[in-house]
Amino acid sequence: MGSRMLYILVFRKLYPITKLHGKDLFDVWRQCILCHLTLWKEGVHHRDISPGSLLWHRKNGRLIGVLNDYDLSSLANAVGPQGNERTGTVPFMALDLLTKEGQQGKVKHLYRHDLESFMWVFAWICFRYKQGVLLRRSRPLDEWATSDAIACRVEKSDFLMNFSNYLPTNLKTSQSAIDLSLWVLLVECFRVLQAANAKRVDDIAP
Repeated sequence: MGSRMLYILVFRKLYPITKLHGKDLFDVWRQCILCHLTLWKEGVHHRDISPGSLLWHRKNGRLIGVLNDYDLSSLANAVGPQGNERTGTVPFMALDLLTKEGQQGKVKHLYRHDLESFMWVFAWICFRYKQGVLLRRSRPLDEWATSDAIACRVEKSDFLMNFSNYLPTNLKTSQSAIDLSLWVLLVECFRVLQAANAKRVDDIAP
């Protein structure tokens, strides 16, 4: 009958980034970006940044960010496909990859695409959670999760062009789901994204 060996793998318990808010949220988000950058430089391309891949644990009183979920990752020096395949979680994919060409694998997945995904993840958490708890109703950005790739691009492009319209009226009160400091950071992130997109358009203009 042969024999069987039981293996048990024990890992440190990790928590989702969505449970954090304020400075702790920013700190773990930043650590995950730095981890991603280090891996990218070493030839490990994550290519699927989403809230579920950003985790954390506490060590000696300090929060430690953990970048998880490498199922869709690729190696820069791998033989065969070179990272052009469509990968990622639609609501958090870069706008370039949500185009028809991107969905057909005609747009190479670059570092800036993952960095843009980090921005979309940050916005998603800030708008849909309050003090680490998912809002029960009136959750914005639902369309990102219920649309196909092309429609999601339209929704996210509209958000990018008009993100000031999403400013909560109670931002400066305790009733706001978004910390004022996080909103300022979000605005700066999307201003950078707008400027980068505008520059690419200028570069290809005749």
